[in-house]
Amino acid sequence: MGRSTAPATRPPSALRTTGNYGVSQTVSVRIRADLWVIGVIVAVVNVFSRMMGVEYEIQYTIDGVVQRQKFSARDIRPFE
Repeated sequence: MGRSTAPATRPPSALRTTGNYGVSQTVSVRIRADLWVIGVIVAVVNVFSRMMGVEYEIQYTIDGVVQRQKFSARDIRPFE
């Protein structure tokens, strides 16, 4: 007997987007006031404050060390 699988009801995480950016997207991220680095979005996180917002978990490398940190949209811009 063959197995049947239900159709996917939501897109794979690599295609999921929230706001302007999606998981697996390469972006520039501001890690200090004067320093932008290239990183990849590894997660989109909903946060609650006065208003519901979104943070992006970005993975980037500095001096050969892989870092992961959450950033708000104001510290992210498209990589060109």
